[in-house]
Amino acid sequence: MPIVPLPQGSAEAGQVKAADYEQNLHHTIAEWEGLVGKPPLTFPEAKVQEALLANTVFDLLAIDKIGSDYIENVNKFQYHFVCGGANTGNMTVGLDYMRLHEIAKNASLYFRSLQNPDGSLMMAITSTTAYPYWEVFGYILWVWSRHYQLTRDAGFLREVYPSVQRAMAWEEKIVQTDPLGLMPPTQVGDDAWLKNSHQTGQNMWVLVGLRNAIAMAQGAGNQQDVQRFQAQYQRYWKAFEKQLSTQTDRSGGYIPPSLDRTLKGNNWDNLLTLYPEPLFEPFDPRVTATIRESRATYGEGILGYVYPNAVRKKGDGYIFDTDNTLHYWQSPDNAENELVRDDPRDQELAVKDLYALLLHTTSTHAPQEFGTHPWSSRDYIGDDILPDGASSGKMIEFMRNMLVREYKTDLVLFSAVSPAWMQPGEKIEVNDEPTNFGPVSAVLTAAADGFEIKLSNQFRQSPEHLIIAVPWFYNVESAEADGKPVQISEGKLILSPGTRQLKVAGQIRPGTPEMSFYNAVNDYKREYRKRYEKFLQTGTLDLSEPDEKY
Repeated sequence: MPIVPLPQGSAEAGQVKAADYEQNLHHTIAEWEGLVGKPPLTFPEAKVQEALLANTVFDLLAIDKIGSDYIENVNKFQYHFVCGGANTGNMTVGLDYMRLHEIAKNASLYFRSLQNPDGSLMMAITSTTAYPYWEVFGYILWVWSRHYQLTRDAGFLREVYPSVQRAMAWEEKIVQTDPLGLMPPTQVGDDAWLKNSHQTGQNMWVLVGLRNAIAMAQGAGNQQDVQRFQAQYQRYWKAFEKQLSTQTDRSGGYIPPSLDRTLKGNNWDNLLTLYPEPLFEPFDPRVTATIRESRATYGEGILGYVYPNAVRKKGDGYIFDTDNTLHYWQSPDNAENELVRDDPRDQELAVKDLYALLLHTTSTHAPQEFGTHPWSSRDYIGDDILPDGASSGKMIEFMRNMLVREYKTDLVLFSAVSPAWMQPGEKIEVNDEPTNFGPVSAVLTAAADGFEIKLSNQFRQSPEHLIIAVPWFYNVESAEADGKPVQISEGKLILSPGTRQLKVAGQIRPGTPEMSFYNAVNDYKREYRKRYEKFLQTGTLDLSEPDEKY
């Protein structure tokens, strides 16, 4: 199907003219039904479920199939490129989470073509002189490791492992060129907007990559590499922790976007404290401070972002735009951290974050990238065409992790659910969702006097614990696993991995907020109307946000 007009009289135009509409319609429907018609995750709320499927479709549509290559692009418009496996890494992992393993595998294998002879992984294959995007190293190793851990495809691991070894050898050399023992300072005119600094998030991605290289070495049975990669990780973590301490001493505990020179900059990958790898303990004070500090920038429930364009001259210099705008595909970072922390307040915030993200999608569920001014015209940057693939990929990851996720050696189910999904008669379904431990199946059925979870997991490697999070709005009276009493421990039900049925007696707590996408839309429209009427009266925009203490 062409996405640009075909030359009149061309062979391709002739094919389109001769095509049978009904036949192609039915073929198209059948193709998409085969891809997304039986998803591994089912949410009992139309907008949530449709957004999951639509964003999967967006990430599939962004792929160019050229010969045997599957090239995942951020989209087919202004971001029609692979982005070094960075943003497209989230998209590829999202496809794995949706059980589209063959497509994810082929897209992952394409990332090998982004590697230089020296082992470095780069943002664009046309650039060999500059390497500002150190995070690509971590992204690609994470994507490769994630596919292997979810599928245990030994053939895939054999194909990528030589590239892993070359990348690790490159990392070992490049850090020796930096006095801090980290990735050298860089200047990226984007994201955190930092100049000539050691970016915190880039170094976090290196740590993520190192951890995943260890996992792949273990999968390959290469004990010598396991030991070498572990030593590289420990050395890098020690250097990172030393420099981070100097910054958090200055910041009051908050992990800032830069590891040196400044405490300023946009919150970016410095938010990746607990996901995609738990680099810190969940309730490390630095994690709490970073969530609190970054959430203070939120507008309309979305992470704040300053795009510092020069707006006018002042003498020989310029005045720069410092207005807060919204950044959609980095907002899930805090939500993922909240899932890992998983206490009642974090659960509630994760659900609020989901509805805030969905609120800012189109009628066909397409997410934006960034640029909207909160409580203003609703306009975004004019050439930033939707959908944004990175936002789509992260949405899929976040929604999947709400229902099923791994934490170290444990499997955690239903980390954060909406009160709307726990109404009597509703079902939340997980059907052969890929995990590190093997396919997971769990059906939660809600009733007026409790809920039941039926499990039929197919573990190839059993988790140490099977953990069910008690919803933050739920009063539990009693619980039984396979007919035996279970006690709640710190808001969680810790079960044997072989458990087949959990019965919980209880009910939704009185006074629980009536949270749903429908209510989120109505609340937003009501708040927007109130601010607009105030603007008409005073001529001033009210950009304040509710004071939600974290």
